[in-house]
Amino acid sequence: MPRRIIALSCAALFALFTTGCSGLRTIETDVRATVPTNDAPAPSAAPMKAPTPLGPGARYRYERLPSQAEEPARAQAIEAMADTALQAVGLVRDDQQPRYSVQVHTGTESFYVDDWGRRYPGVPPYSPGFFSEFGVFVGPGRVGPGTRIGMGWTSWPPTVRYAYAVSLLLRDLETQRIVYETRASHEGPWGDRDKVLPALLKAALQDFPAPHAGPVTVQIPR
Repeated sequence: MPRRIIALSCAALFALFTTGCSGLRTIETDVRATVPTNDAPAPSAAPMKAPTPLGPGARYRYERLPSQAEEPARAQAIEAMADTALQAVGLVRDDQQPRYSVQVHTGTESFYVDDWGRRYPGVPPYSPGFFSEFGVFVGPGRVGPGTRIGMGWTSWPPTVRYAYAVSLLLRDLETQRIVYETRASHEGPWGDRDKVLPALLKAALQDFPAPHAGPVTVQIPR
């Protein structure tokens, strides 16, 4: 009986620990947003008009590049994520009578890193599951701080990292001027793209429509 109680207690503590950890994730994002000045030249020969200020109730539609049109299902999924972020700051999607167009772009990259931060894209070097090197190693060990010095052949499981980036470009359809541009990026250990990208889109619009000057760091619980 005591062993059974101990086993059940350990299982309960493990479940509590893993459940608690799963809800503590924070996506730290680097954001840079820009509002172009009104005296920027228009990209067309249209009359020089000041763009309409963005605000709650502004109507938008999406503008896709040819490369995005080749994968409509993926484009729709990204636009659905962006809709949540755009509508949270007061914009309204209206494909029939929009005042603004929105271009949304996303990028995801995965790579492996070793103890010294060196990146290895794709498959780890020398073997599909482990890093292997021959030489003298001086630097922090994988377990705790300190210096590791030695010579020989070593192998260890690789560490996978993911880099994400999103950008949003809003254009006034009447004047053809860009009225808002924002970019957000994040690097971390999480590969669940469909959860990380919405956090980046939310962070990218954190200070919409009046962003801080220069880059800022935004933390989004996810």
